Amino acid sequence: MPPLRAAAVASVAVCLGACAQADGPSKQVAETTEDTAASPPLTVAPSIVAGSLLTESLADCSTFATLQPHRRVCVREGAAWLVDESGPSELWLADANAVAGAHVDGVDWLALDGELVVLVGDAPTPFELGIPVPVETIEVAGGSVWLHGAGRLFEAVDDSVYEVQVEGVSAIHAFAATTDMLYLSTPTLLALARGDGALRVDWRWDRPIDAITVDENSLLWVISGDTTYTASAEGPPMEVDLPGTVHALVGPHLWLLGDGLAWHQSGLSFTEHVLPTTSHSTAIDPLGRLLQATDAGLLRHSVGRPVAVVGLPDSLEVRQDVLLLPSDPDSLTGLSAWVDAQAIEVQTHPYGLSLDPDSLTGGAHELRFLTESEQGDHIATWPLWVGSLPETQWADIAEISEAHCLSCHAGDTVTRLETADDWRVHIDDIIALVSSGEMPLGGPPLSDDDIVRIRAWKHGGFE
Repeated sequence: MPPLRAAAVASVAVCLGACAQADGPSKQVAETTEDTAASPPLTVAPSIVAGSLLTESLADCSTFATLQPHRRVCVREGAAWLVDESGPSELWLADANAVAGAHVDGVDWLALDGELVVLVGDAPTPFELGIPVPVETIEVAGGSVWLHGAGRLFEAVDDSVYEVQVEGVSAIHAFAATTDMLYLSTPTLLALARGDGALRVDWRWDRPIDAITVDENSLLWVISGDTTYTASAEGPPMEVDLPGTVHALVGPHLWLLGDGLAWHQSGLSFTEHVLPTTSHSTAIDPLGRLLQATDAGLLRHSVGRPVAVVGLPDSLEVRQDVLLLPSDPDSLTGLSAWVDAQAIEVQTHPYGLSLDPDSLTGGAHELRFLTESEQGDHIATWPLWVGSLPETQWADIAEISEAHCLSCHAGDTVTRLETADDWRVHIDDIIALVSSGEMPLGGPPLSDDDIVRIRAWKHGGFE
């Protein structure tokens, strides 16, 4: 989604009953189809094994916001500082006591003490979206940017901003979103289906929700009282049997945080880790590393040893030098790299490598890193695309959709792919599913050329 221009706030009414007239266009939705409160929840018991954790001490922060794997904003003593691990020093941004942020299509969005700015050349520039309340949370999820503050939730998509309003609900306490669903804590749980630019109340759960998130598999996770629950889009929530009480949830690389313990989702099971008990704030970065502001300073916890790659374009067309930022580099004894099975020379001090597209075939590849240390050896990966992407228009994508998608994804279905807007909302999931061959369901996989055209349409700005 391109950065938004200044836009007036329109109101999208999400109604449980008859809607009062909203200021601006409204989207009518169906009545709640099911109240699951009367159904006693089932119980699931995930497999849990002891796991190892790599912990780094970073610059002190009272609170912070993660932007990219190597970039974050740190607040301390009434000032916000930009921390970029690819550079030599911190950069003062503004006097502020609170920060929220997200990286949106190549641009860093921040809320400093509730006021929206974007970083232009690492300088904060006011960004007016017409949101009438201080912004406390910025999150990219399900193809949209969500902004939350003072109990109100706004969705920014394309050049418009919409407020999500539920009749009879005075405040939205928290939210979580996937490409198909929007979950609200009001403080009881509402599950809204997203489709065709509208919202439909699918089901609700009449229990107060203390925390809410979704994982990488689009499963919902909530805390109610002292109990953790999970649910698919169809609901209802199921109780999760854990060896301790969970107090906080962080997703989509899912972490469950308890009293001195944390459980990290790994496939269909969890690994258990010991963590400091006092946290002022927590978040994850795009590599799934847990950042925790504590009395002892800012800590970053990794399962394995992820490696951030800085300076790699979406499409490698000319020779490119990139910087490698492994987690906790001081404890490394060695770092090796490959493109698929082809070894690549790694420079040190700092770590980096040079990628030459002339030595690689065009298309999708994988950068693979072997990190060696006394804490153990680990494999980390990073996607790589070689070669230019063709000019692609919506008409090219519509042709693919007509031939391979609309037999299942048209009409009365949750995931509709009939329009360019439908495709934009689901584009990351579409690319992942067609690249793996999981879609089209039951049919022959898309050709490499078709997959390239879909990628090109996304990276060309959805023209």
